[in-house]
Amino acid sequence: MEEKLRKSGIDIIGDVPWGTHFCQFYQIKEDLTDILVSYFKAGLENNEFCLWVTSHPLEVEEAKETLGRTIPDFDVYLEKGQIEIIPYTYWYVKEGVFNSDRILNRWVEKLNQALESGYDGLRLAGNTSGLEKENRGDFVEYEKKVDALISSCHMIALCTYSLDVHDVTEAIGIAANHQFTLVKKEGKWEKIENSERKNIPERKRVEEALRQSKHHIRLKPESTFSPEEEIGSLELGDIIDAQAIQSLMDDFYTLAHIPVGIIDLKGNVLVGVGWQDICTEFHRVHPEACKHCVESDTKLSVGVLPGKFKPYKCKNNMWDIATPIIVGGQHVGNIFLGQFFFDGEPLDYELFRSQARQYGFNEEGYIAALEKVPRLSKEVVHTIMVFFMKLANMLSQLGYSNVKLAQSLAERDTLVEALRESEKRERARSDELAVVLDAVPAAVWVAHDPQALKVTGNRLSYEWIRIPEGANSSKSAPEGERPETFRVFKDGVEIPPADMPVQMSAAGIEINDYEFDLIYPDGVVRHILGNARPLRDEQGNPRGSVSAFIDITERKRAEETLAFERSQLLSIFDGIEDVVYVTDPYTYEVLYANKAMKEKFGGELVGGICYREFQRRDSTCDFCTNPIILKGRDKPYHWEYYNPTVDRYFMIMDRIIKWPDGRDVRFEIA
Repeated sequence: MEEKLRKSGIDIIGDVPWGTHFCQFYQIKEDLTDILVSYFKAGLENNEFCLWVTSHPLEVEEAKETLGRTIPDFDVYLEKGQIEIIPYTYWYVKEGVFNSDRILNRWVEKLNQALESGYDGLRLAGNTSGLEKENRGDFVEYEKKVDALISSCHMIALCTYSLDVHDVTEAIGIAANHQFTLVKKEGKWEKIENSERKNIPERKRVEEALRQSKHHIRLKPESTFSPEEEIGSLELGDIIDAQAIQSLMDDFYTLAHIPVGIIDLKGNVLVGVGWQDICTEFHRVHPEACKHCVESDTKLSVGVLPGKFKPYKCKNNMWDIATPIIVGGQHVGNIFLGQFFFDGEPLDYELFRSQARQYGFNEEGYIAALEKVPRLSKEVVHTIMVFFMKLANMLSQLGYSNVKLAQSLAERDTLVEALRESEKRERARSDELAVVLDAVPAAVWVAHDPQALKVTGNRLSYEWIRIPEGANSSKSAPEGERPETFRVFKDGVEIPPADMPVQMSAAGIEINDYEFDLIYPDGVVRHILGNARPLRDEQGNPRGSVSAFIDITERKRAEETLAFERSQLLSIFDGIEDVVYVTDPYTYEVLYANKAMKEKFGGELVGGICYREFQRRDSTCDFCTNPIILKGRDKPYHWEYYNPTVDRYFMIMDRIIKWPDGRDVRFEIA
């Protein structure tokens, strides 16, 4: 797109054109806000319609608050509808089903709405961390389609992916469908280019080469095209060797004194011999008369079938006969016999004298030239045209053969060049992959055979198992090569090599969410979690595996601490006389009720619906405070209420808190 560049708002990227499609891998919420706040700020300030499809860890309300704290007049943008922030469940899935075509249509609708509203284009960001695992494969295919869409539209798209959700195998596939990738390495953002996207697709390059050189096809047969599709873009002069044919026709005229012309569909004379003085010295010299000649050559000769010929009187009142030249099924020109009169045909001298006067010719000279025009019998004309039809057929076959030869040579050269480019891309891709693997905050191991006798990894993997980079990491390696710097345990039991995730995956088993411990001689324990995928050969047999694991040691400690603190807190709640309960403010499910609550309302309560359990209603309460506390989620809300179910007056405090699974919940004490 030859448009001015747009401000991305991201320092490491700078300005970008419409059609930019890139991705970001993040670990924590701050990684997201670090990029997305400045990204949307630039879009809003530059008259772009902005759309944020968000997911955990940034829900809709928190996303709005985050932008509002940084972007001046954000409420104004929000109120006038220049930015929309919607949950991924509304955009990506419908009734639990991910449909790529439906989503693509929605992007197009949003773009059209933006342009119709006077915005320069659409700036979007999408987060699919919440997608169910079975939908993620479809999403990778969807990314290919959306990449093709964005590249041709006034759109800029940033796709964000959680490294806790996607393993390295998936991350590589994701990065391949974006122009570049943002990853954080040692606290700094890095931009990793997709090397394949730097090259113009081969087909477009070849088509451009054809356009550049179509007028030199005889000299440059390497310019390739498909005759069935591209012949219409070529002219007769591009296909035949007019100079060689002119020499041949000169010799033919010396022997037979038969005039001939080969003319393309624009009226350009490519080959001509034996033309009469009345044509060369009069008709084609005067602009108006010449116009009649060209019109006769291009219009009156139309509609002649291959292998046939058509006699007609030109607009300068002399006979011509044409037979078509067909190359690759396309009409590209004609062979003409002319100009002549038939034997015994009376001449209208007064007509030609009036033409001389009309165009200002010397009348006597014009009539003298008219007398030189040959008279031919119908038999001679038929014999000549049979010869010319054979000549047209020969030119058609030679022309088509030239095109096919040019195509074959070009395909050969293109294939050789493609192989060279493929080698370069593979080398670049290998270097790029090494950079990506070292940049991701995960340990990656690659088994090079089905028995996992040889395993290598990225830099972090070697740090974890405390051996030099490049050494064999496999516990299945031969004695003396096997690393002894760590042991592998699961649920307190040491795992034999055959049951380790890398080895099982190399044997053909897909491993998901596998958690185990690395224990070192000094007693240090590292808890890790990850996935492993088999690599297969062309026949589908296992040939190794790729696995990626993250360190969850701190998370495990935090979970243990949180579980302990939560159990203590719930114990305290069970020991007080006030009622305490927790519900989901969106589904109204009761998540917790203390002992006093259960005694006053009777029953277990947990798992039920709050308005049924507490109010004996069939629908939500008209006095429900959920909208109030969701809007002011950082503030408690105090109120009084009489509950007829238990015949008690309550002084109540409500507020939004975080539940252990990360969602926002309603906490009430009364």
